[in-house]
Amino acid sequence: MALGQVEFRDGIAILQVVCFAAFLPVGVWFKAAGRLGWVGVTALSLFRLVGAGCMLATINAQEDAEGLWAGVLVCESFGFLVLFFLLLEMMERLNHFAEVVPGFIFMLPQIITWACIGVTIAGLFSISRADDPLAPTPFSQAGTAVTALLFVFEVATFLYMFLLPQSGRRGLDTVPPEEAPLFHCLVIGLPLLGLRLLYTLLYAVTGDETYSSIAGSATVYLIFTALPEIGIVTAAVWAVLHIRVIGPDEMAGRGFFRTIGRLAERRSRSKSPDGAAERRRHSNVIEEDPRLSGVDTHYDPLAVQRGN
Repeated sequence: MALGQVEFRDGIAILQVVCFAAFLPVGVWFKAAGRLGWVGVTALSLFRLVGAGCMLATINAQEDAEGLWAGVLVCESFGFLVLFFLLLEMMERLNHFAEVVPGFIFMLPQIITWACIGVTIAGLFSISRADDPLAPTPFSQAGTAVTALLFVFEVATFLYMFLLPQSGRRGLDTVPPEEAPLFHCLVIGLPLLGLRLLYTLLYAVTGDETYSSIAGSATVYLIFTALPEIGIVTAAVWAVLHIRVIGPDEMAGRGFFRTIGRLAERRSRSKSPDGAAERRRHSNVIEEDPRLSGVDTHYDPLAVQRGN
């Protein structure tokens, strides 16, 4: 690898440090403010900061360089998966308004992603036994195939929700105008995610080191990985800043990272002797609220906000 290319890759790592160091406190603030997407923004920022830090640390590393390169590879793999979670969470919130896709459909990407995480971990353990640690392994190829399946699912769901004409269904016109930034983020983010996936696919299928995130072309890495990821997170942050904050009860159980909490909360309420009385009291409050007179409460509470 040429010296100039090494220096260029180090410059890309510095770019990632600068950008994701700015995104990290934004993700933390999203959490404090109860905003959407805080897990995705925060997790990806951490993965990219650690990965870029390991990359820069290899400049002066002697004996520990192999461990640093392993850190770069781990952060690249898991940070990529976080992008799917981030866009999927936005899609699920839009579906709350459009009501095109049944809610349980969003459980499928979770299963696919956990499978991909398992395959990725197995692949990372198998690298130490490989003759060429940087070459694609059956595990990495399988993980890439599962990731491609997840991308196809997200794109197909998005097209079905908003772009394919269907009679007698809700859709994009039922989404409040104030939620439009999420739609625009998906329109920008999904193609960029496809570009990022193409980079991984080309390396897994061909084994060409040009598309290796460690030993490949720095220019290709910049175009296919660094810039698309920064673009996705920028679009996501912009979208979240332009939509309203919803309450914790409304957010409970929405998105991949709250599924376990939602199931535990439902189980706890079902076992609580006061659960039924509490639900009856909540129901009475809704019926007595004059603002809800004549309003279909099926979309509670977002439909109430839209009606206002």
